[in-house]
Amino acid sequence: MYPRIIIACCLLFTAALPMAKAEALVGKAYDANSGELLYEEQHTITQQRIRTQYLAPDGKLIATREVTFDQDRVQSYRLTYHQHDRTEQIQRLVDGIAISLKKNQQDNSTVLRTKSNQEVTIDAGFSQFITRNWDRVTTGEKLTTEFVSTERMDLVKIAIRQRDTKLPGDLGVHDLTSFEMTLANPLFSWLLEPVRVAYYSDSQQLAYYHGASNLYRANGNHFGTVRILFERQTSIPLGNAE
Repeated sequence: MYPRIIIACCLLFTAALPMAKAEALVGKAYDANSGELLYEEQHTITQQRIRTQYLAPDGKLIATREVTFDQDRVQSYRLTYHQHDRTEQIQRLVDGIAISLKKNQQDNSTVLRTKSNQEVTIDAGFSQFITRNWDRVTTGEKLTTEFVSTERMDLVKIAIRQRDTKLPGDLGVHDLTSFEMTLANPLFSWLLEPVRVAYYSDSQQLAYYHGASNLYRANGNHFGTVRILFERQTSIPLGNAE
């Protein structure tokens, strides 16, 4: 298993505010080493749903993602590949989390029992978790949450800290706030290269992601480490993306 995929997060989130129509947001993912354009993310956002299409540079559809929200929490996640046999699904239950992973004609599923006060983050809810705790994390506090990993079929505890980092010039001169995500257990954090993200400070919209991709190629190999850039949006309240 590609080790960094454990906390490869899809950080797309839009605030639960009334929207008259669906909004669109586009991100471009580049190979972190070569700078090659790997794919484009086309996000369609409504108040209770995010639909994402991942497109190769030649326009071929790699995968489709559906995320649903209920108030301020992600309720379900589904990632379907169109070039090979792989589907990932997560569903929040009253007292647990249901996870299923289908690949190569094999199905694997489990239900993880959780407590009512347990902080569990699913996919796009990760960025929501950051923005909801913005004042705490930007004043130096370390935040932790249990993140649902379809690869491990388990919860993975991760830590988030504000960290200054060198950002690509493509982001312009806007004021940005950067964060670093690692495994919360210091004994294991060295196994994993930190995931780094940056937000526009005034709108709290995700502007930059550097870390493991959440996608696999048509041949089944992981895309590896990517950097994803998002243009600053003015029409999507608190819109975040990865």
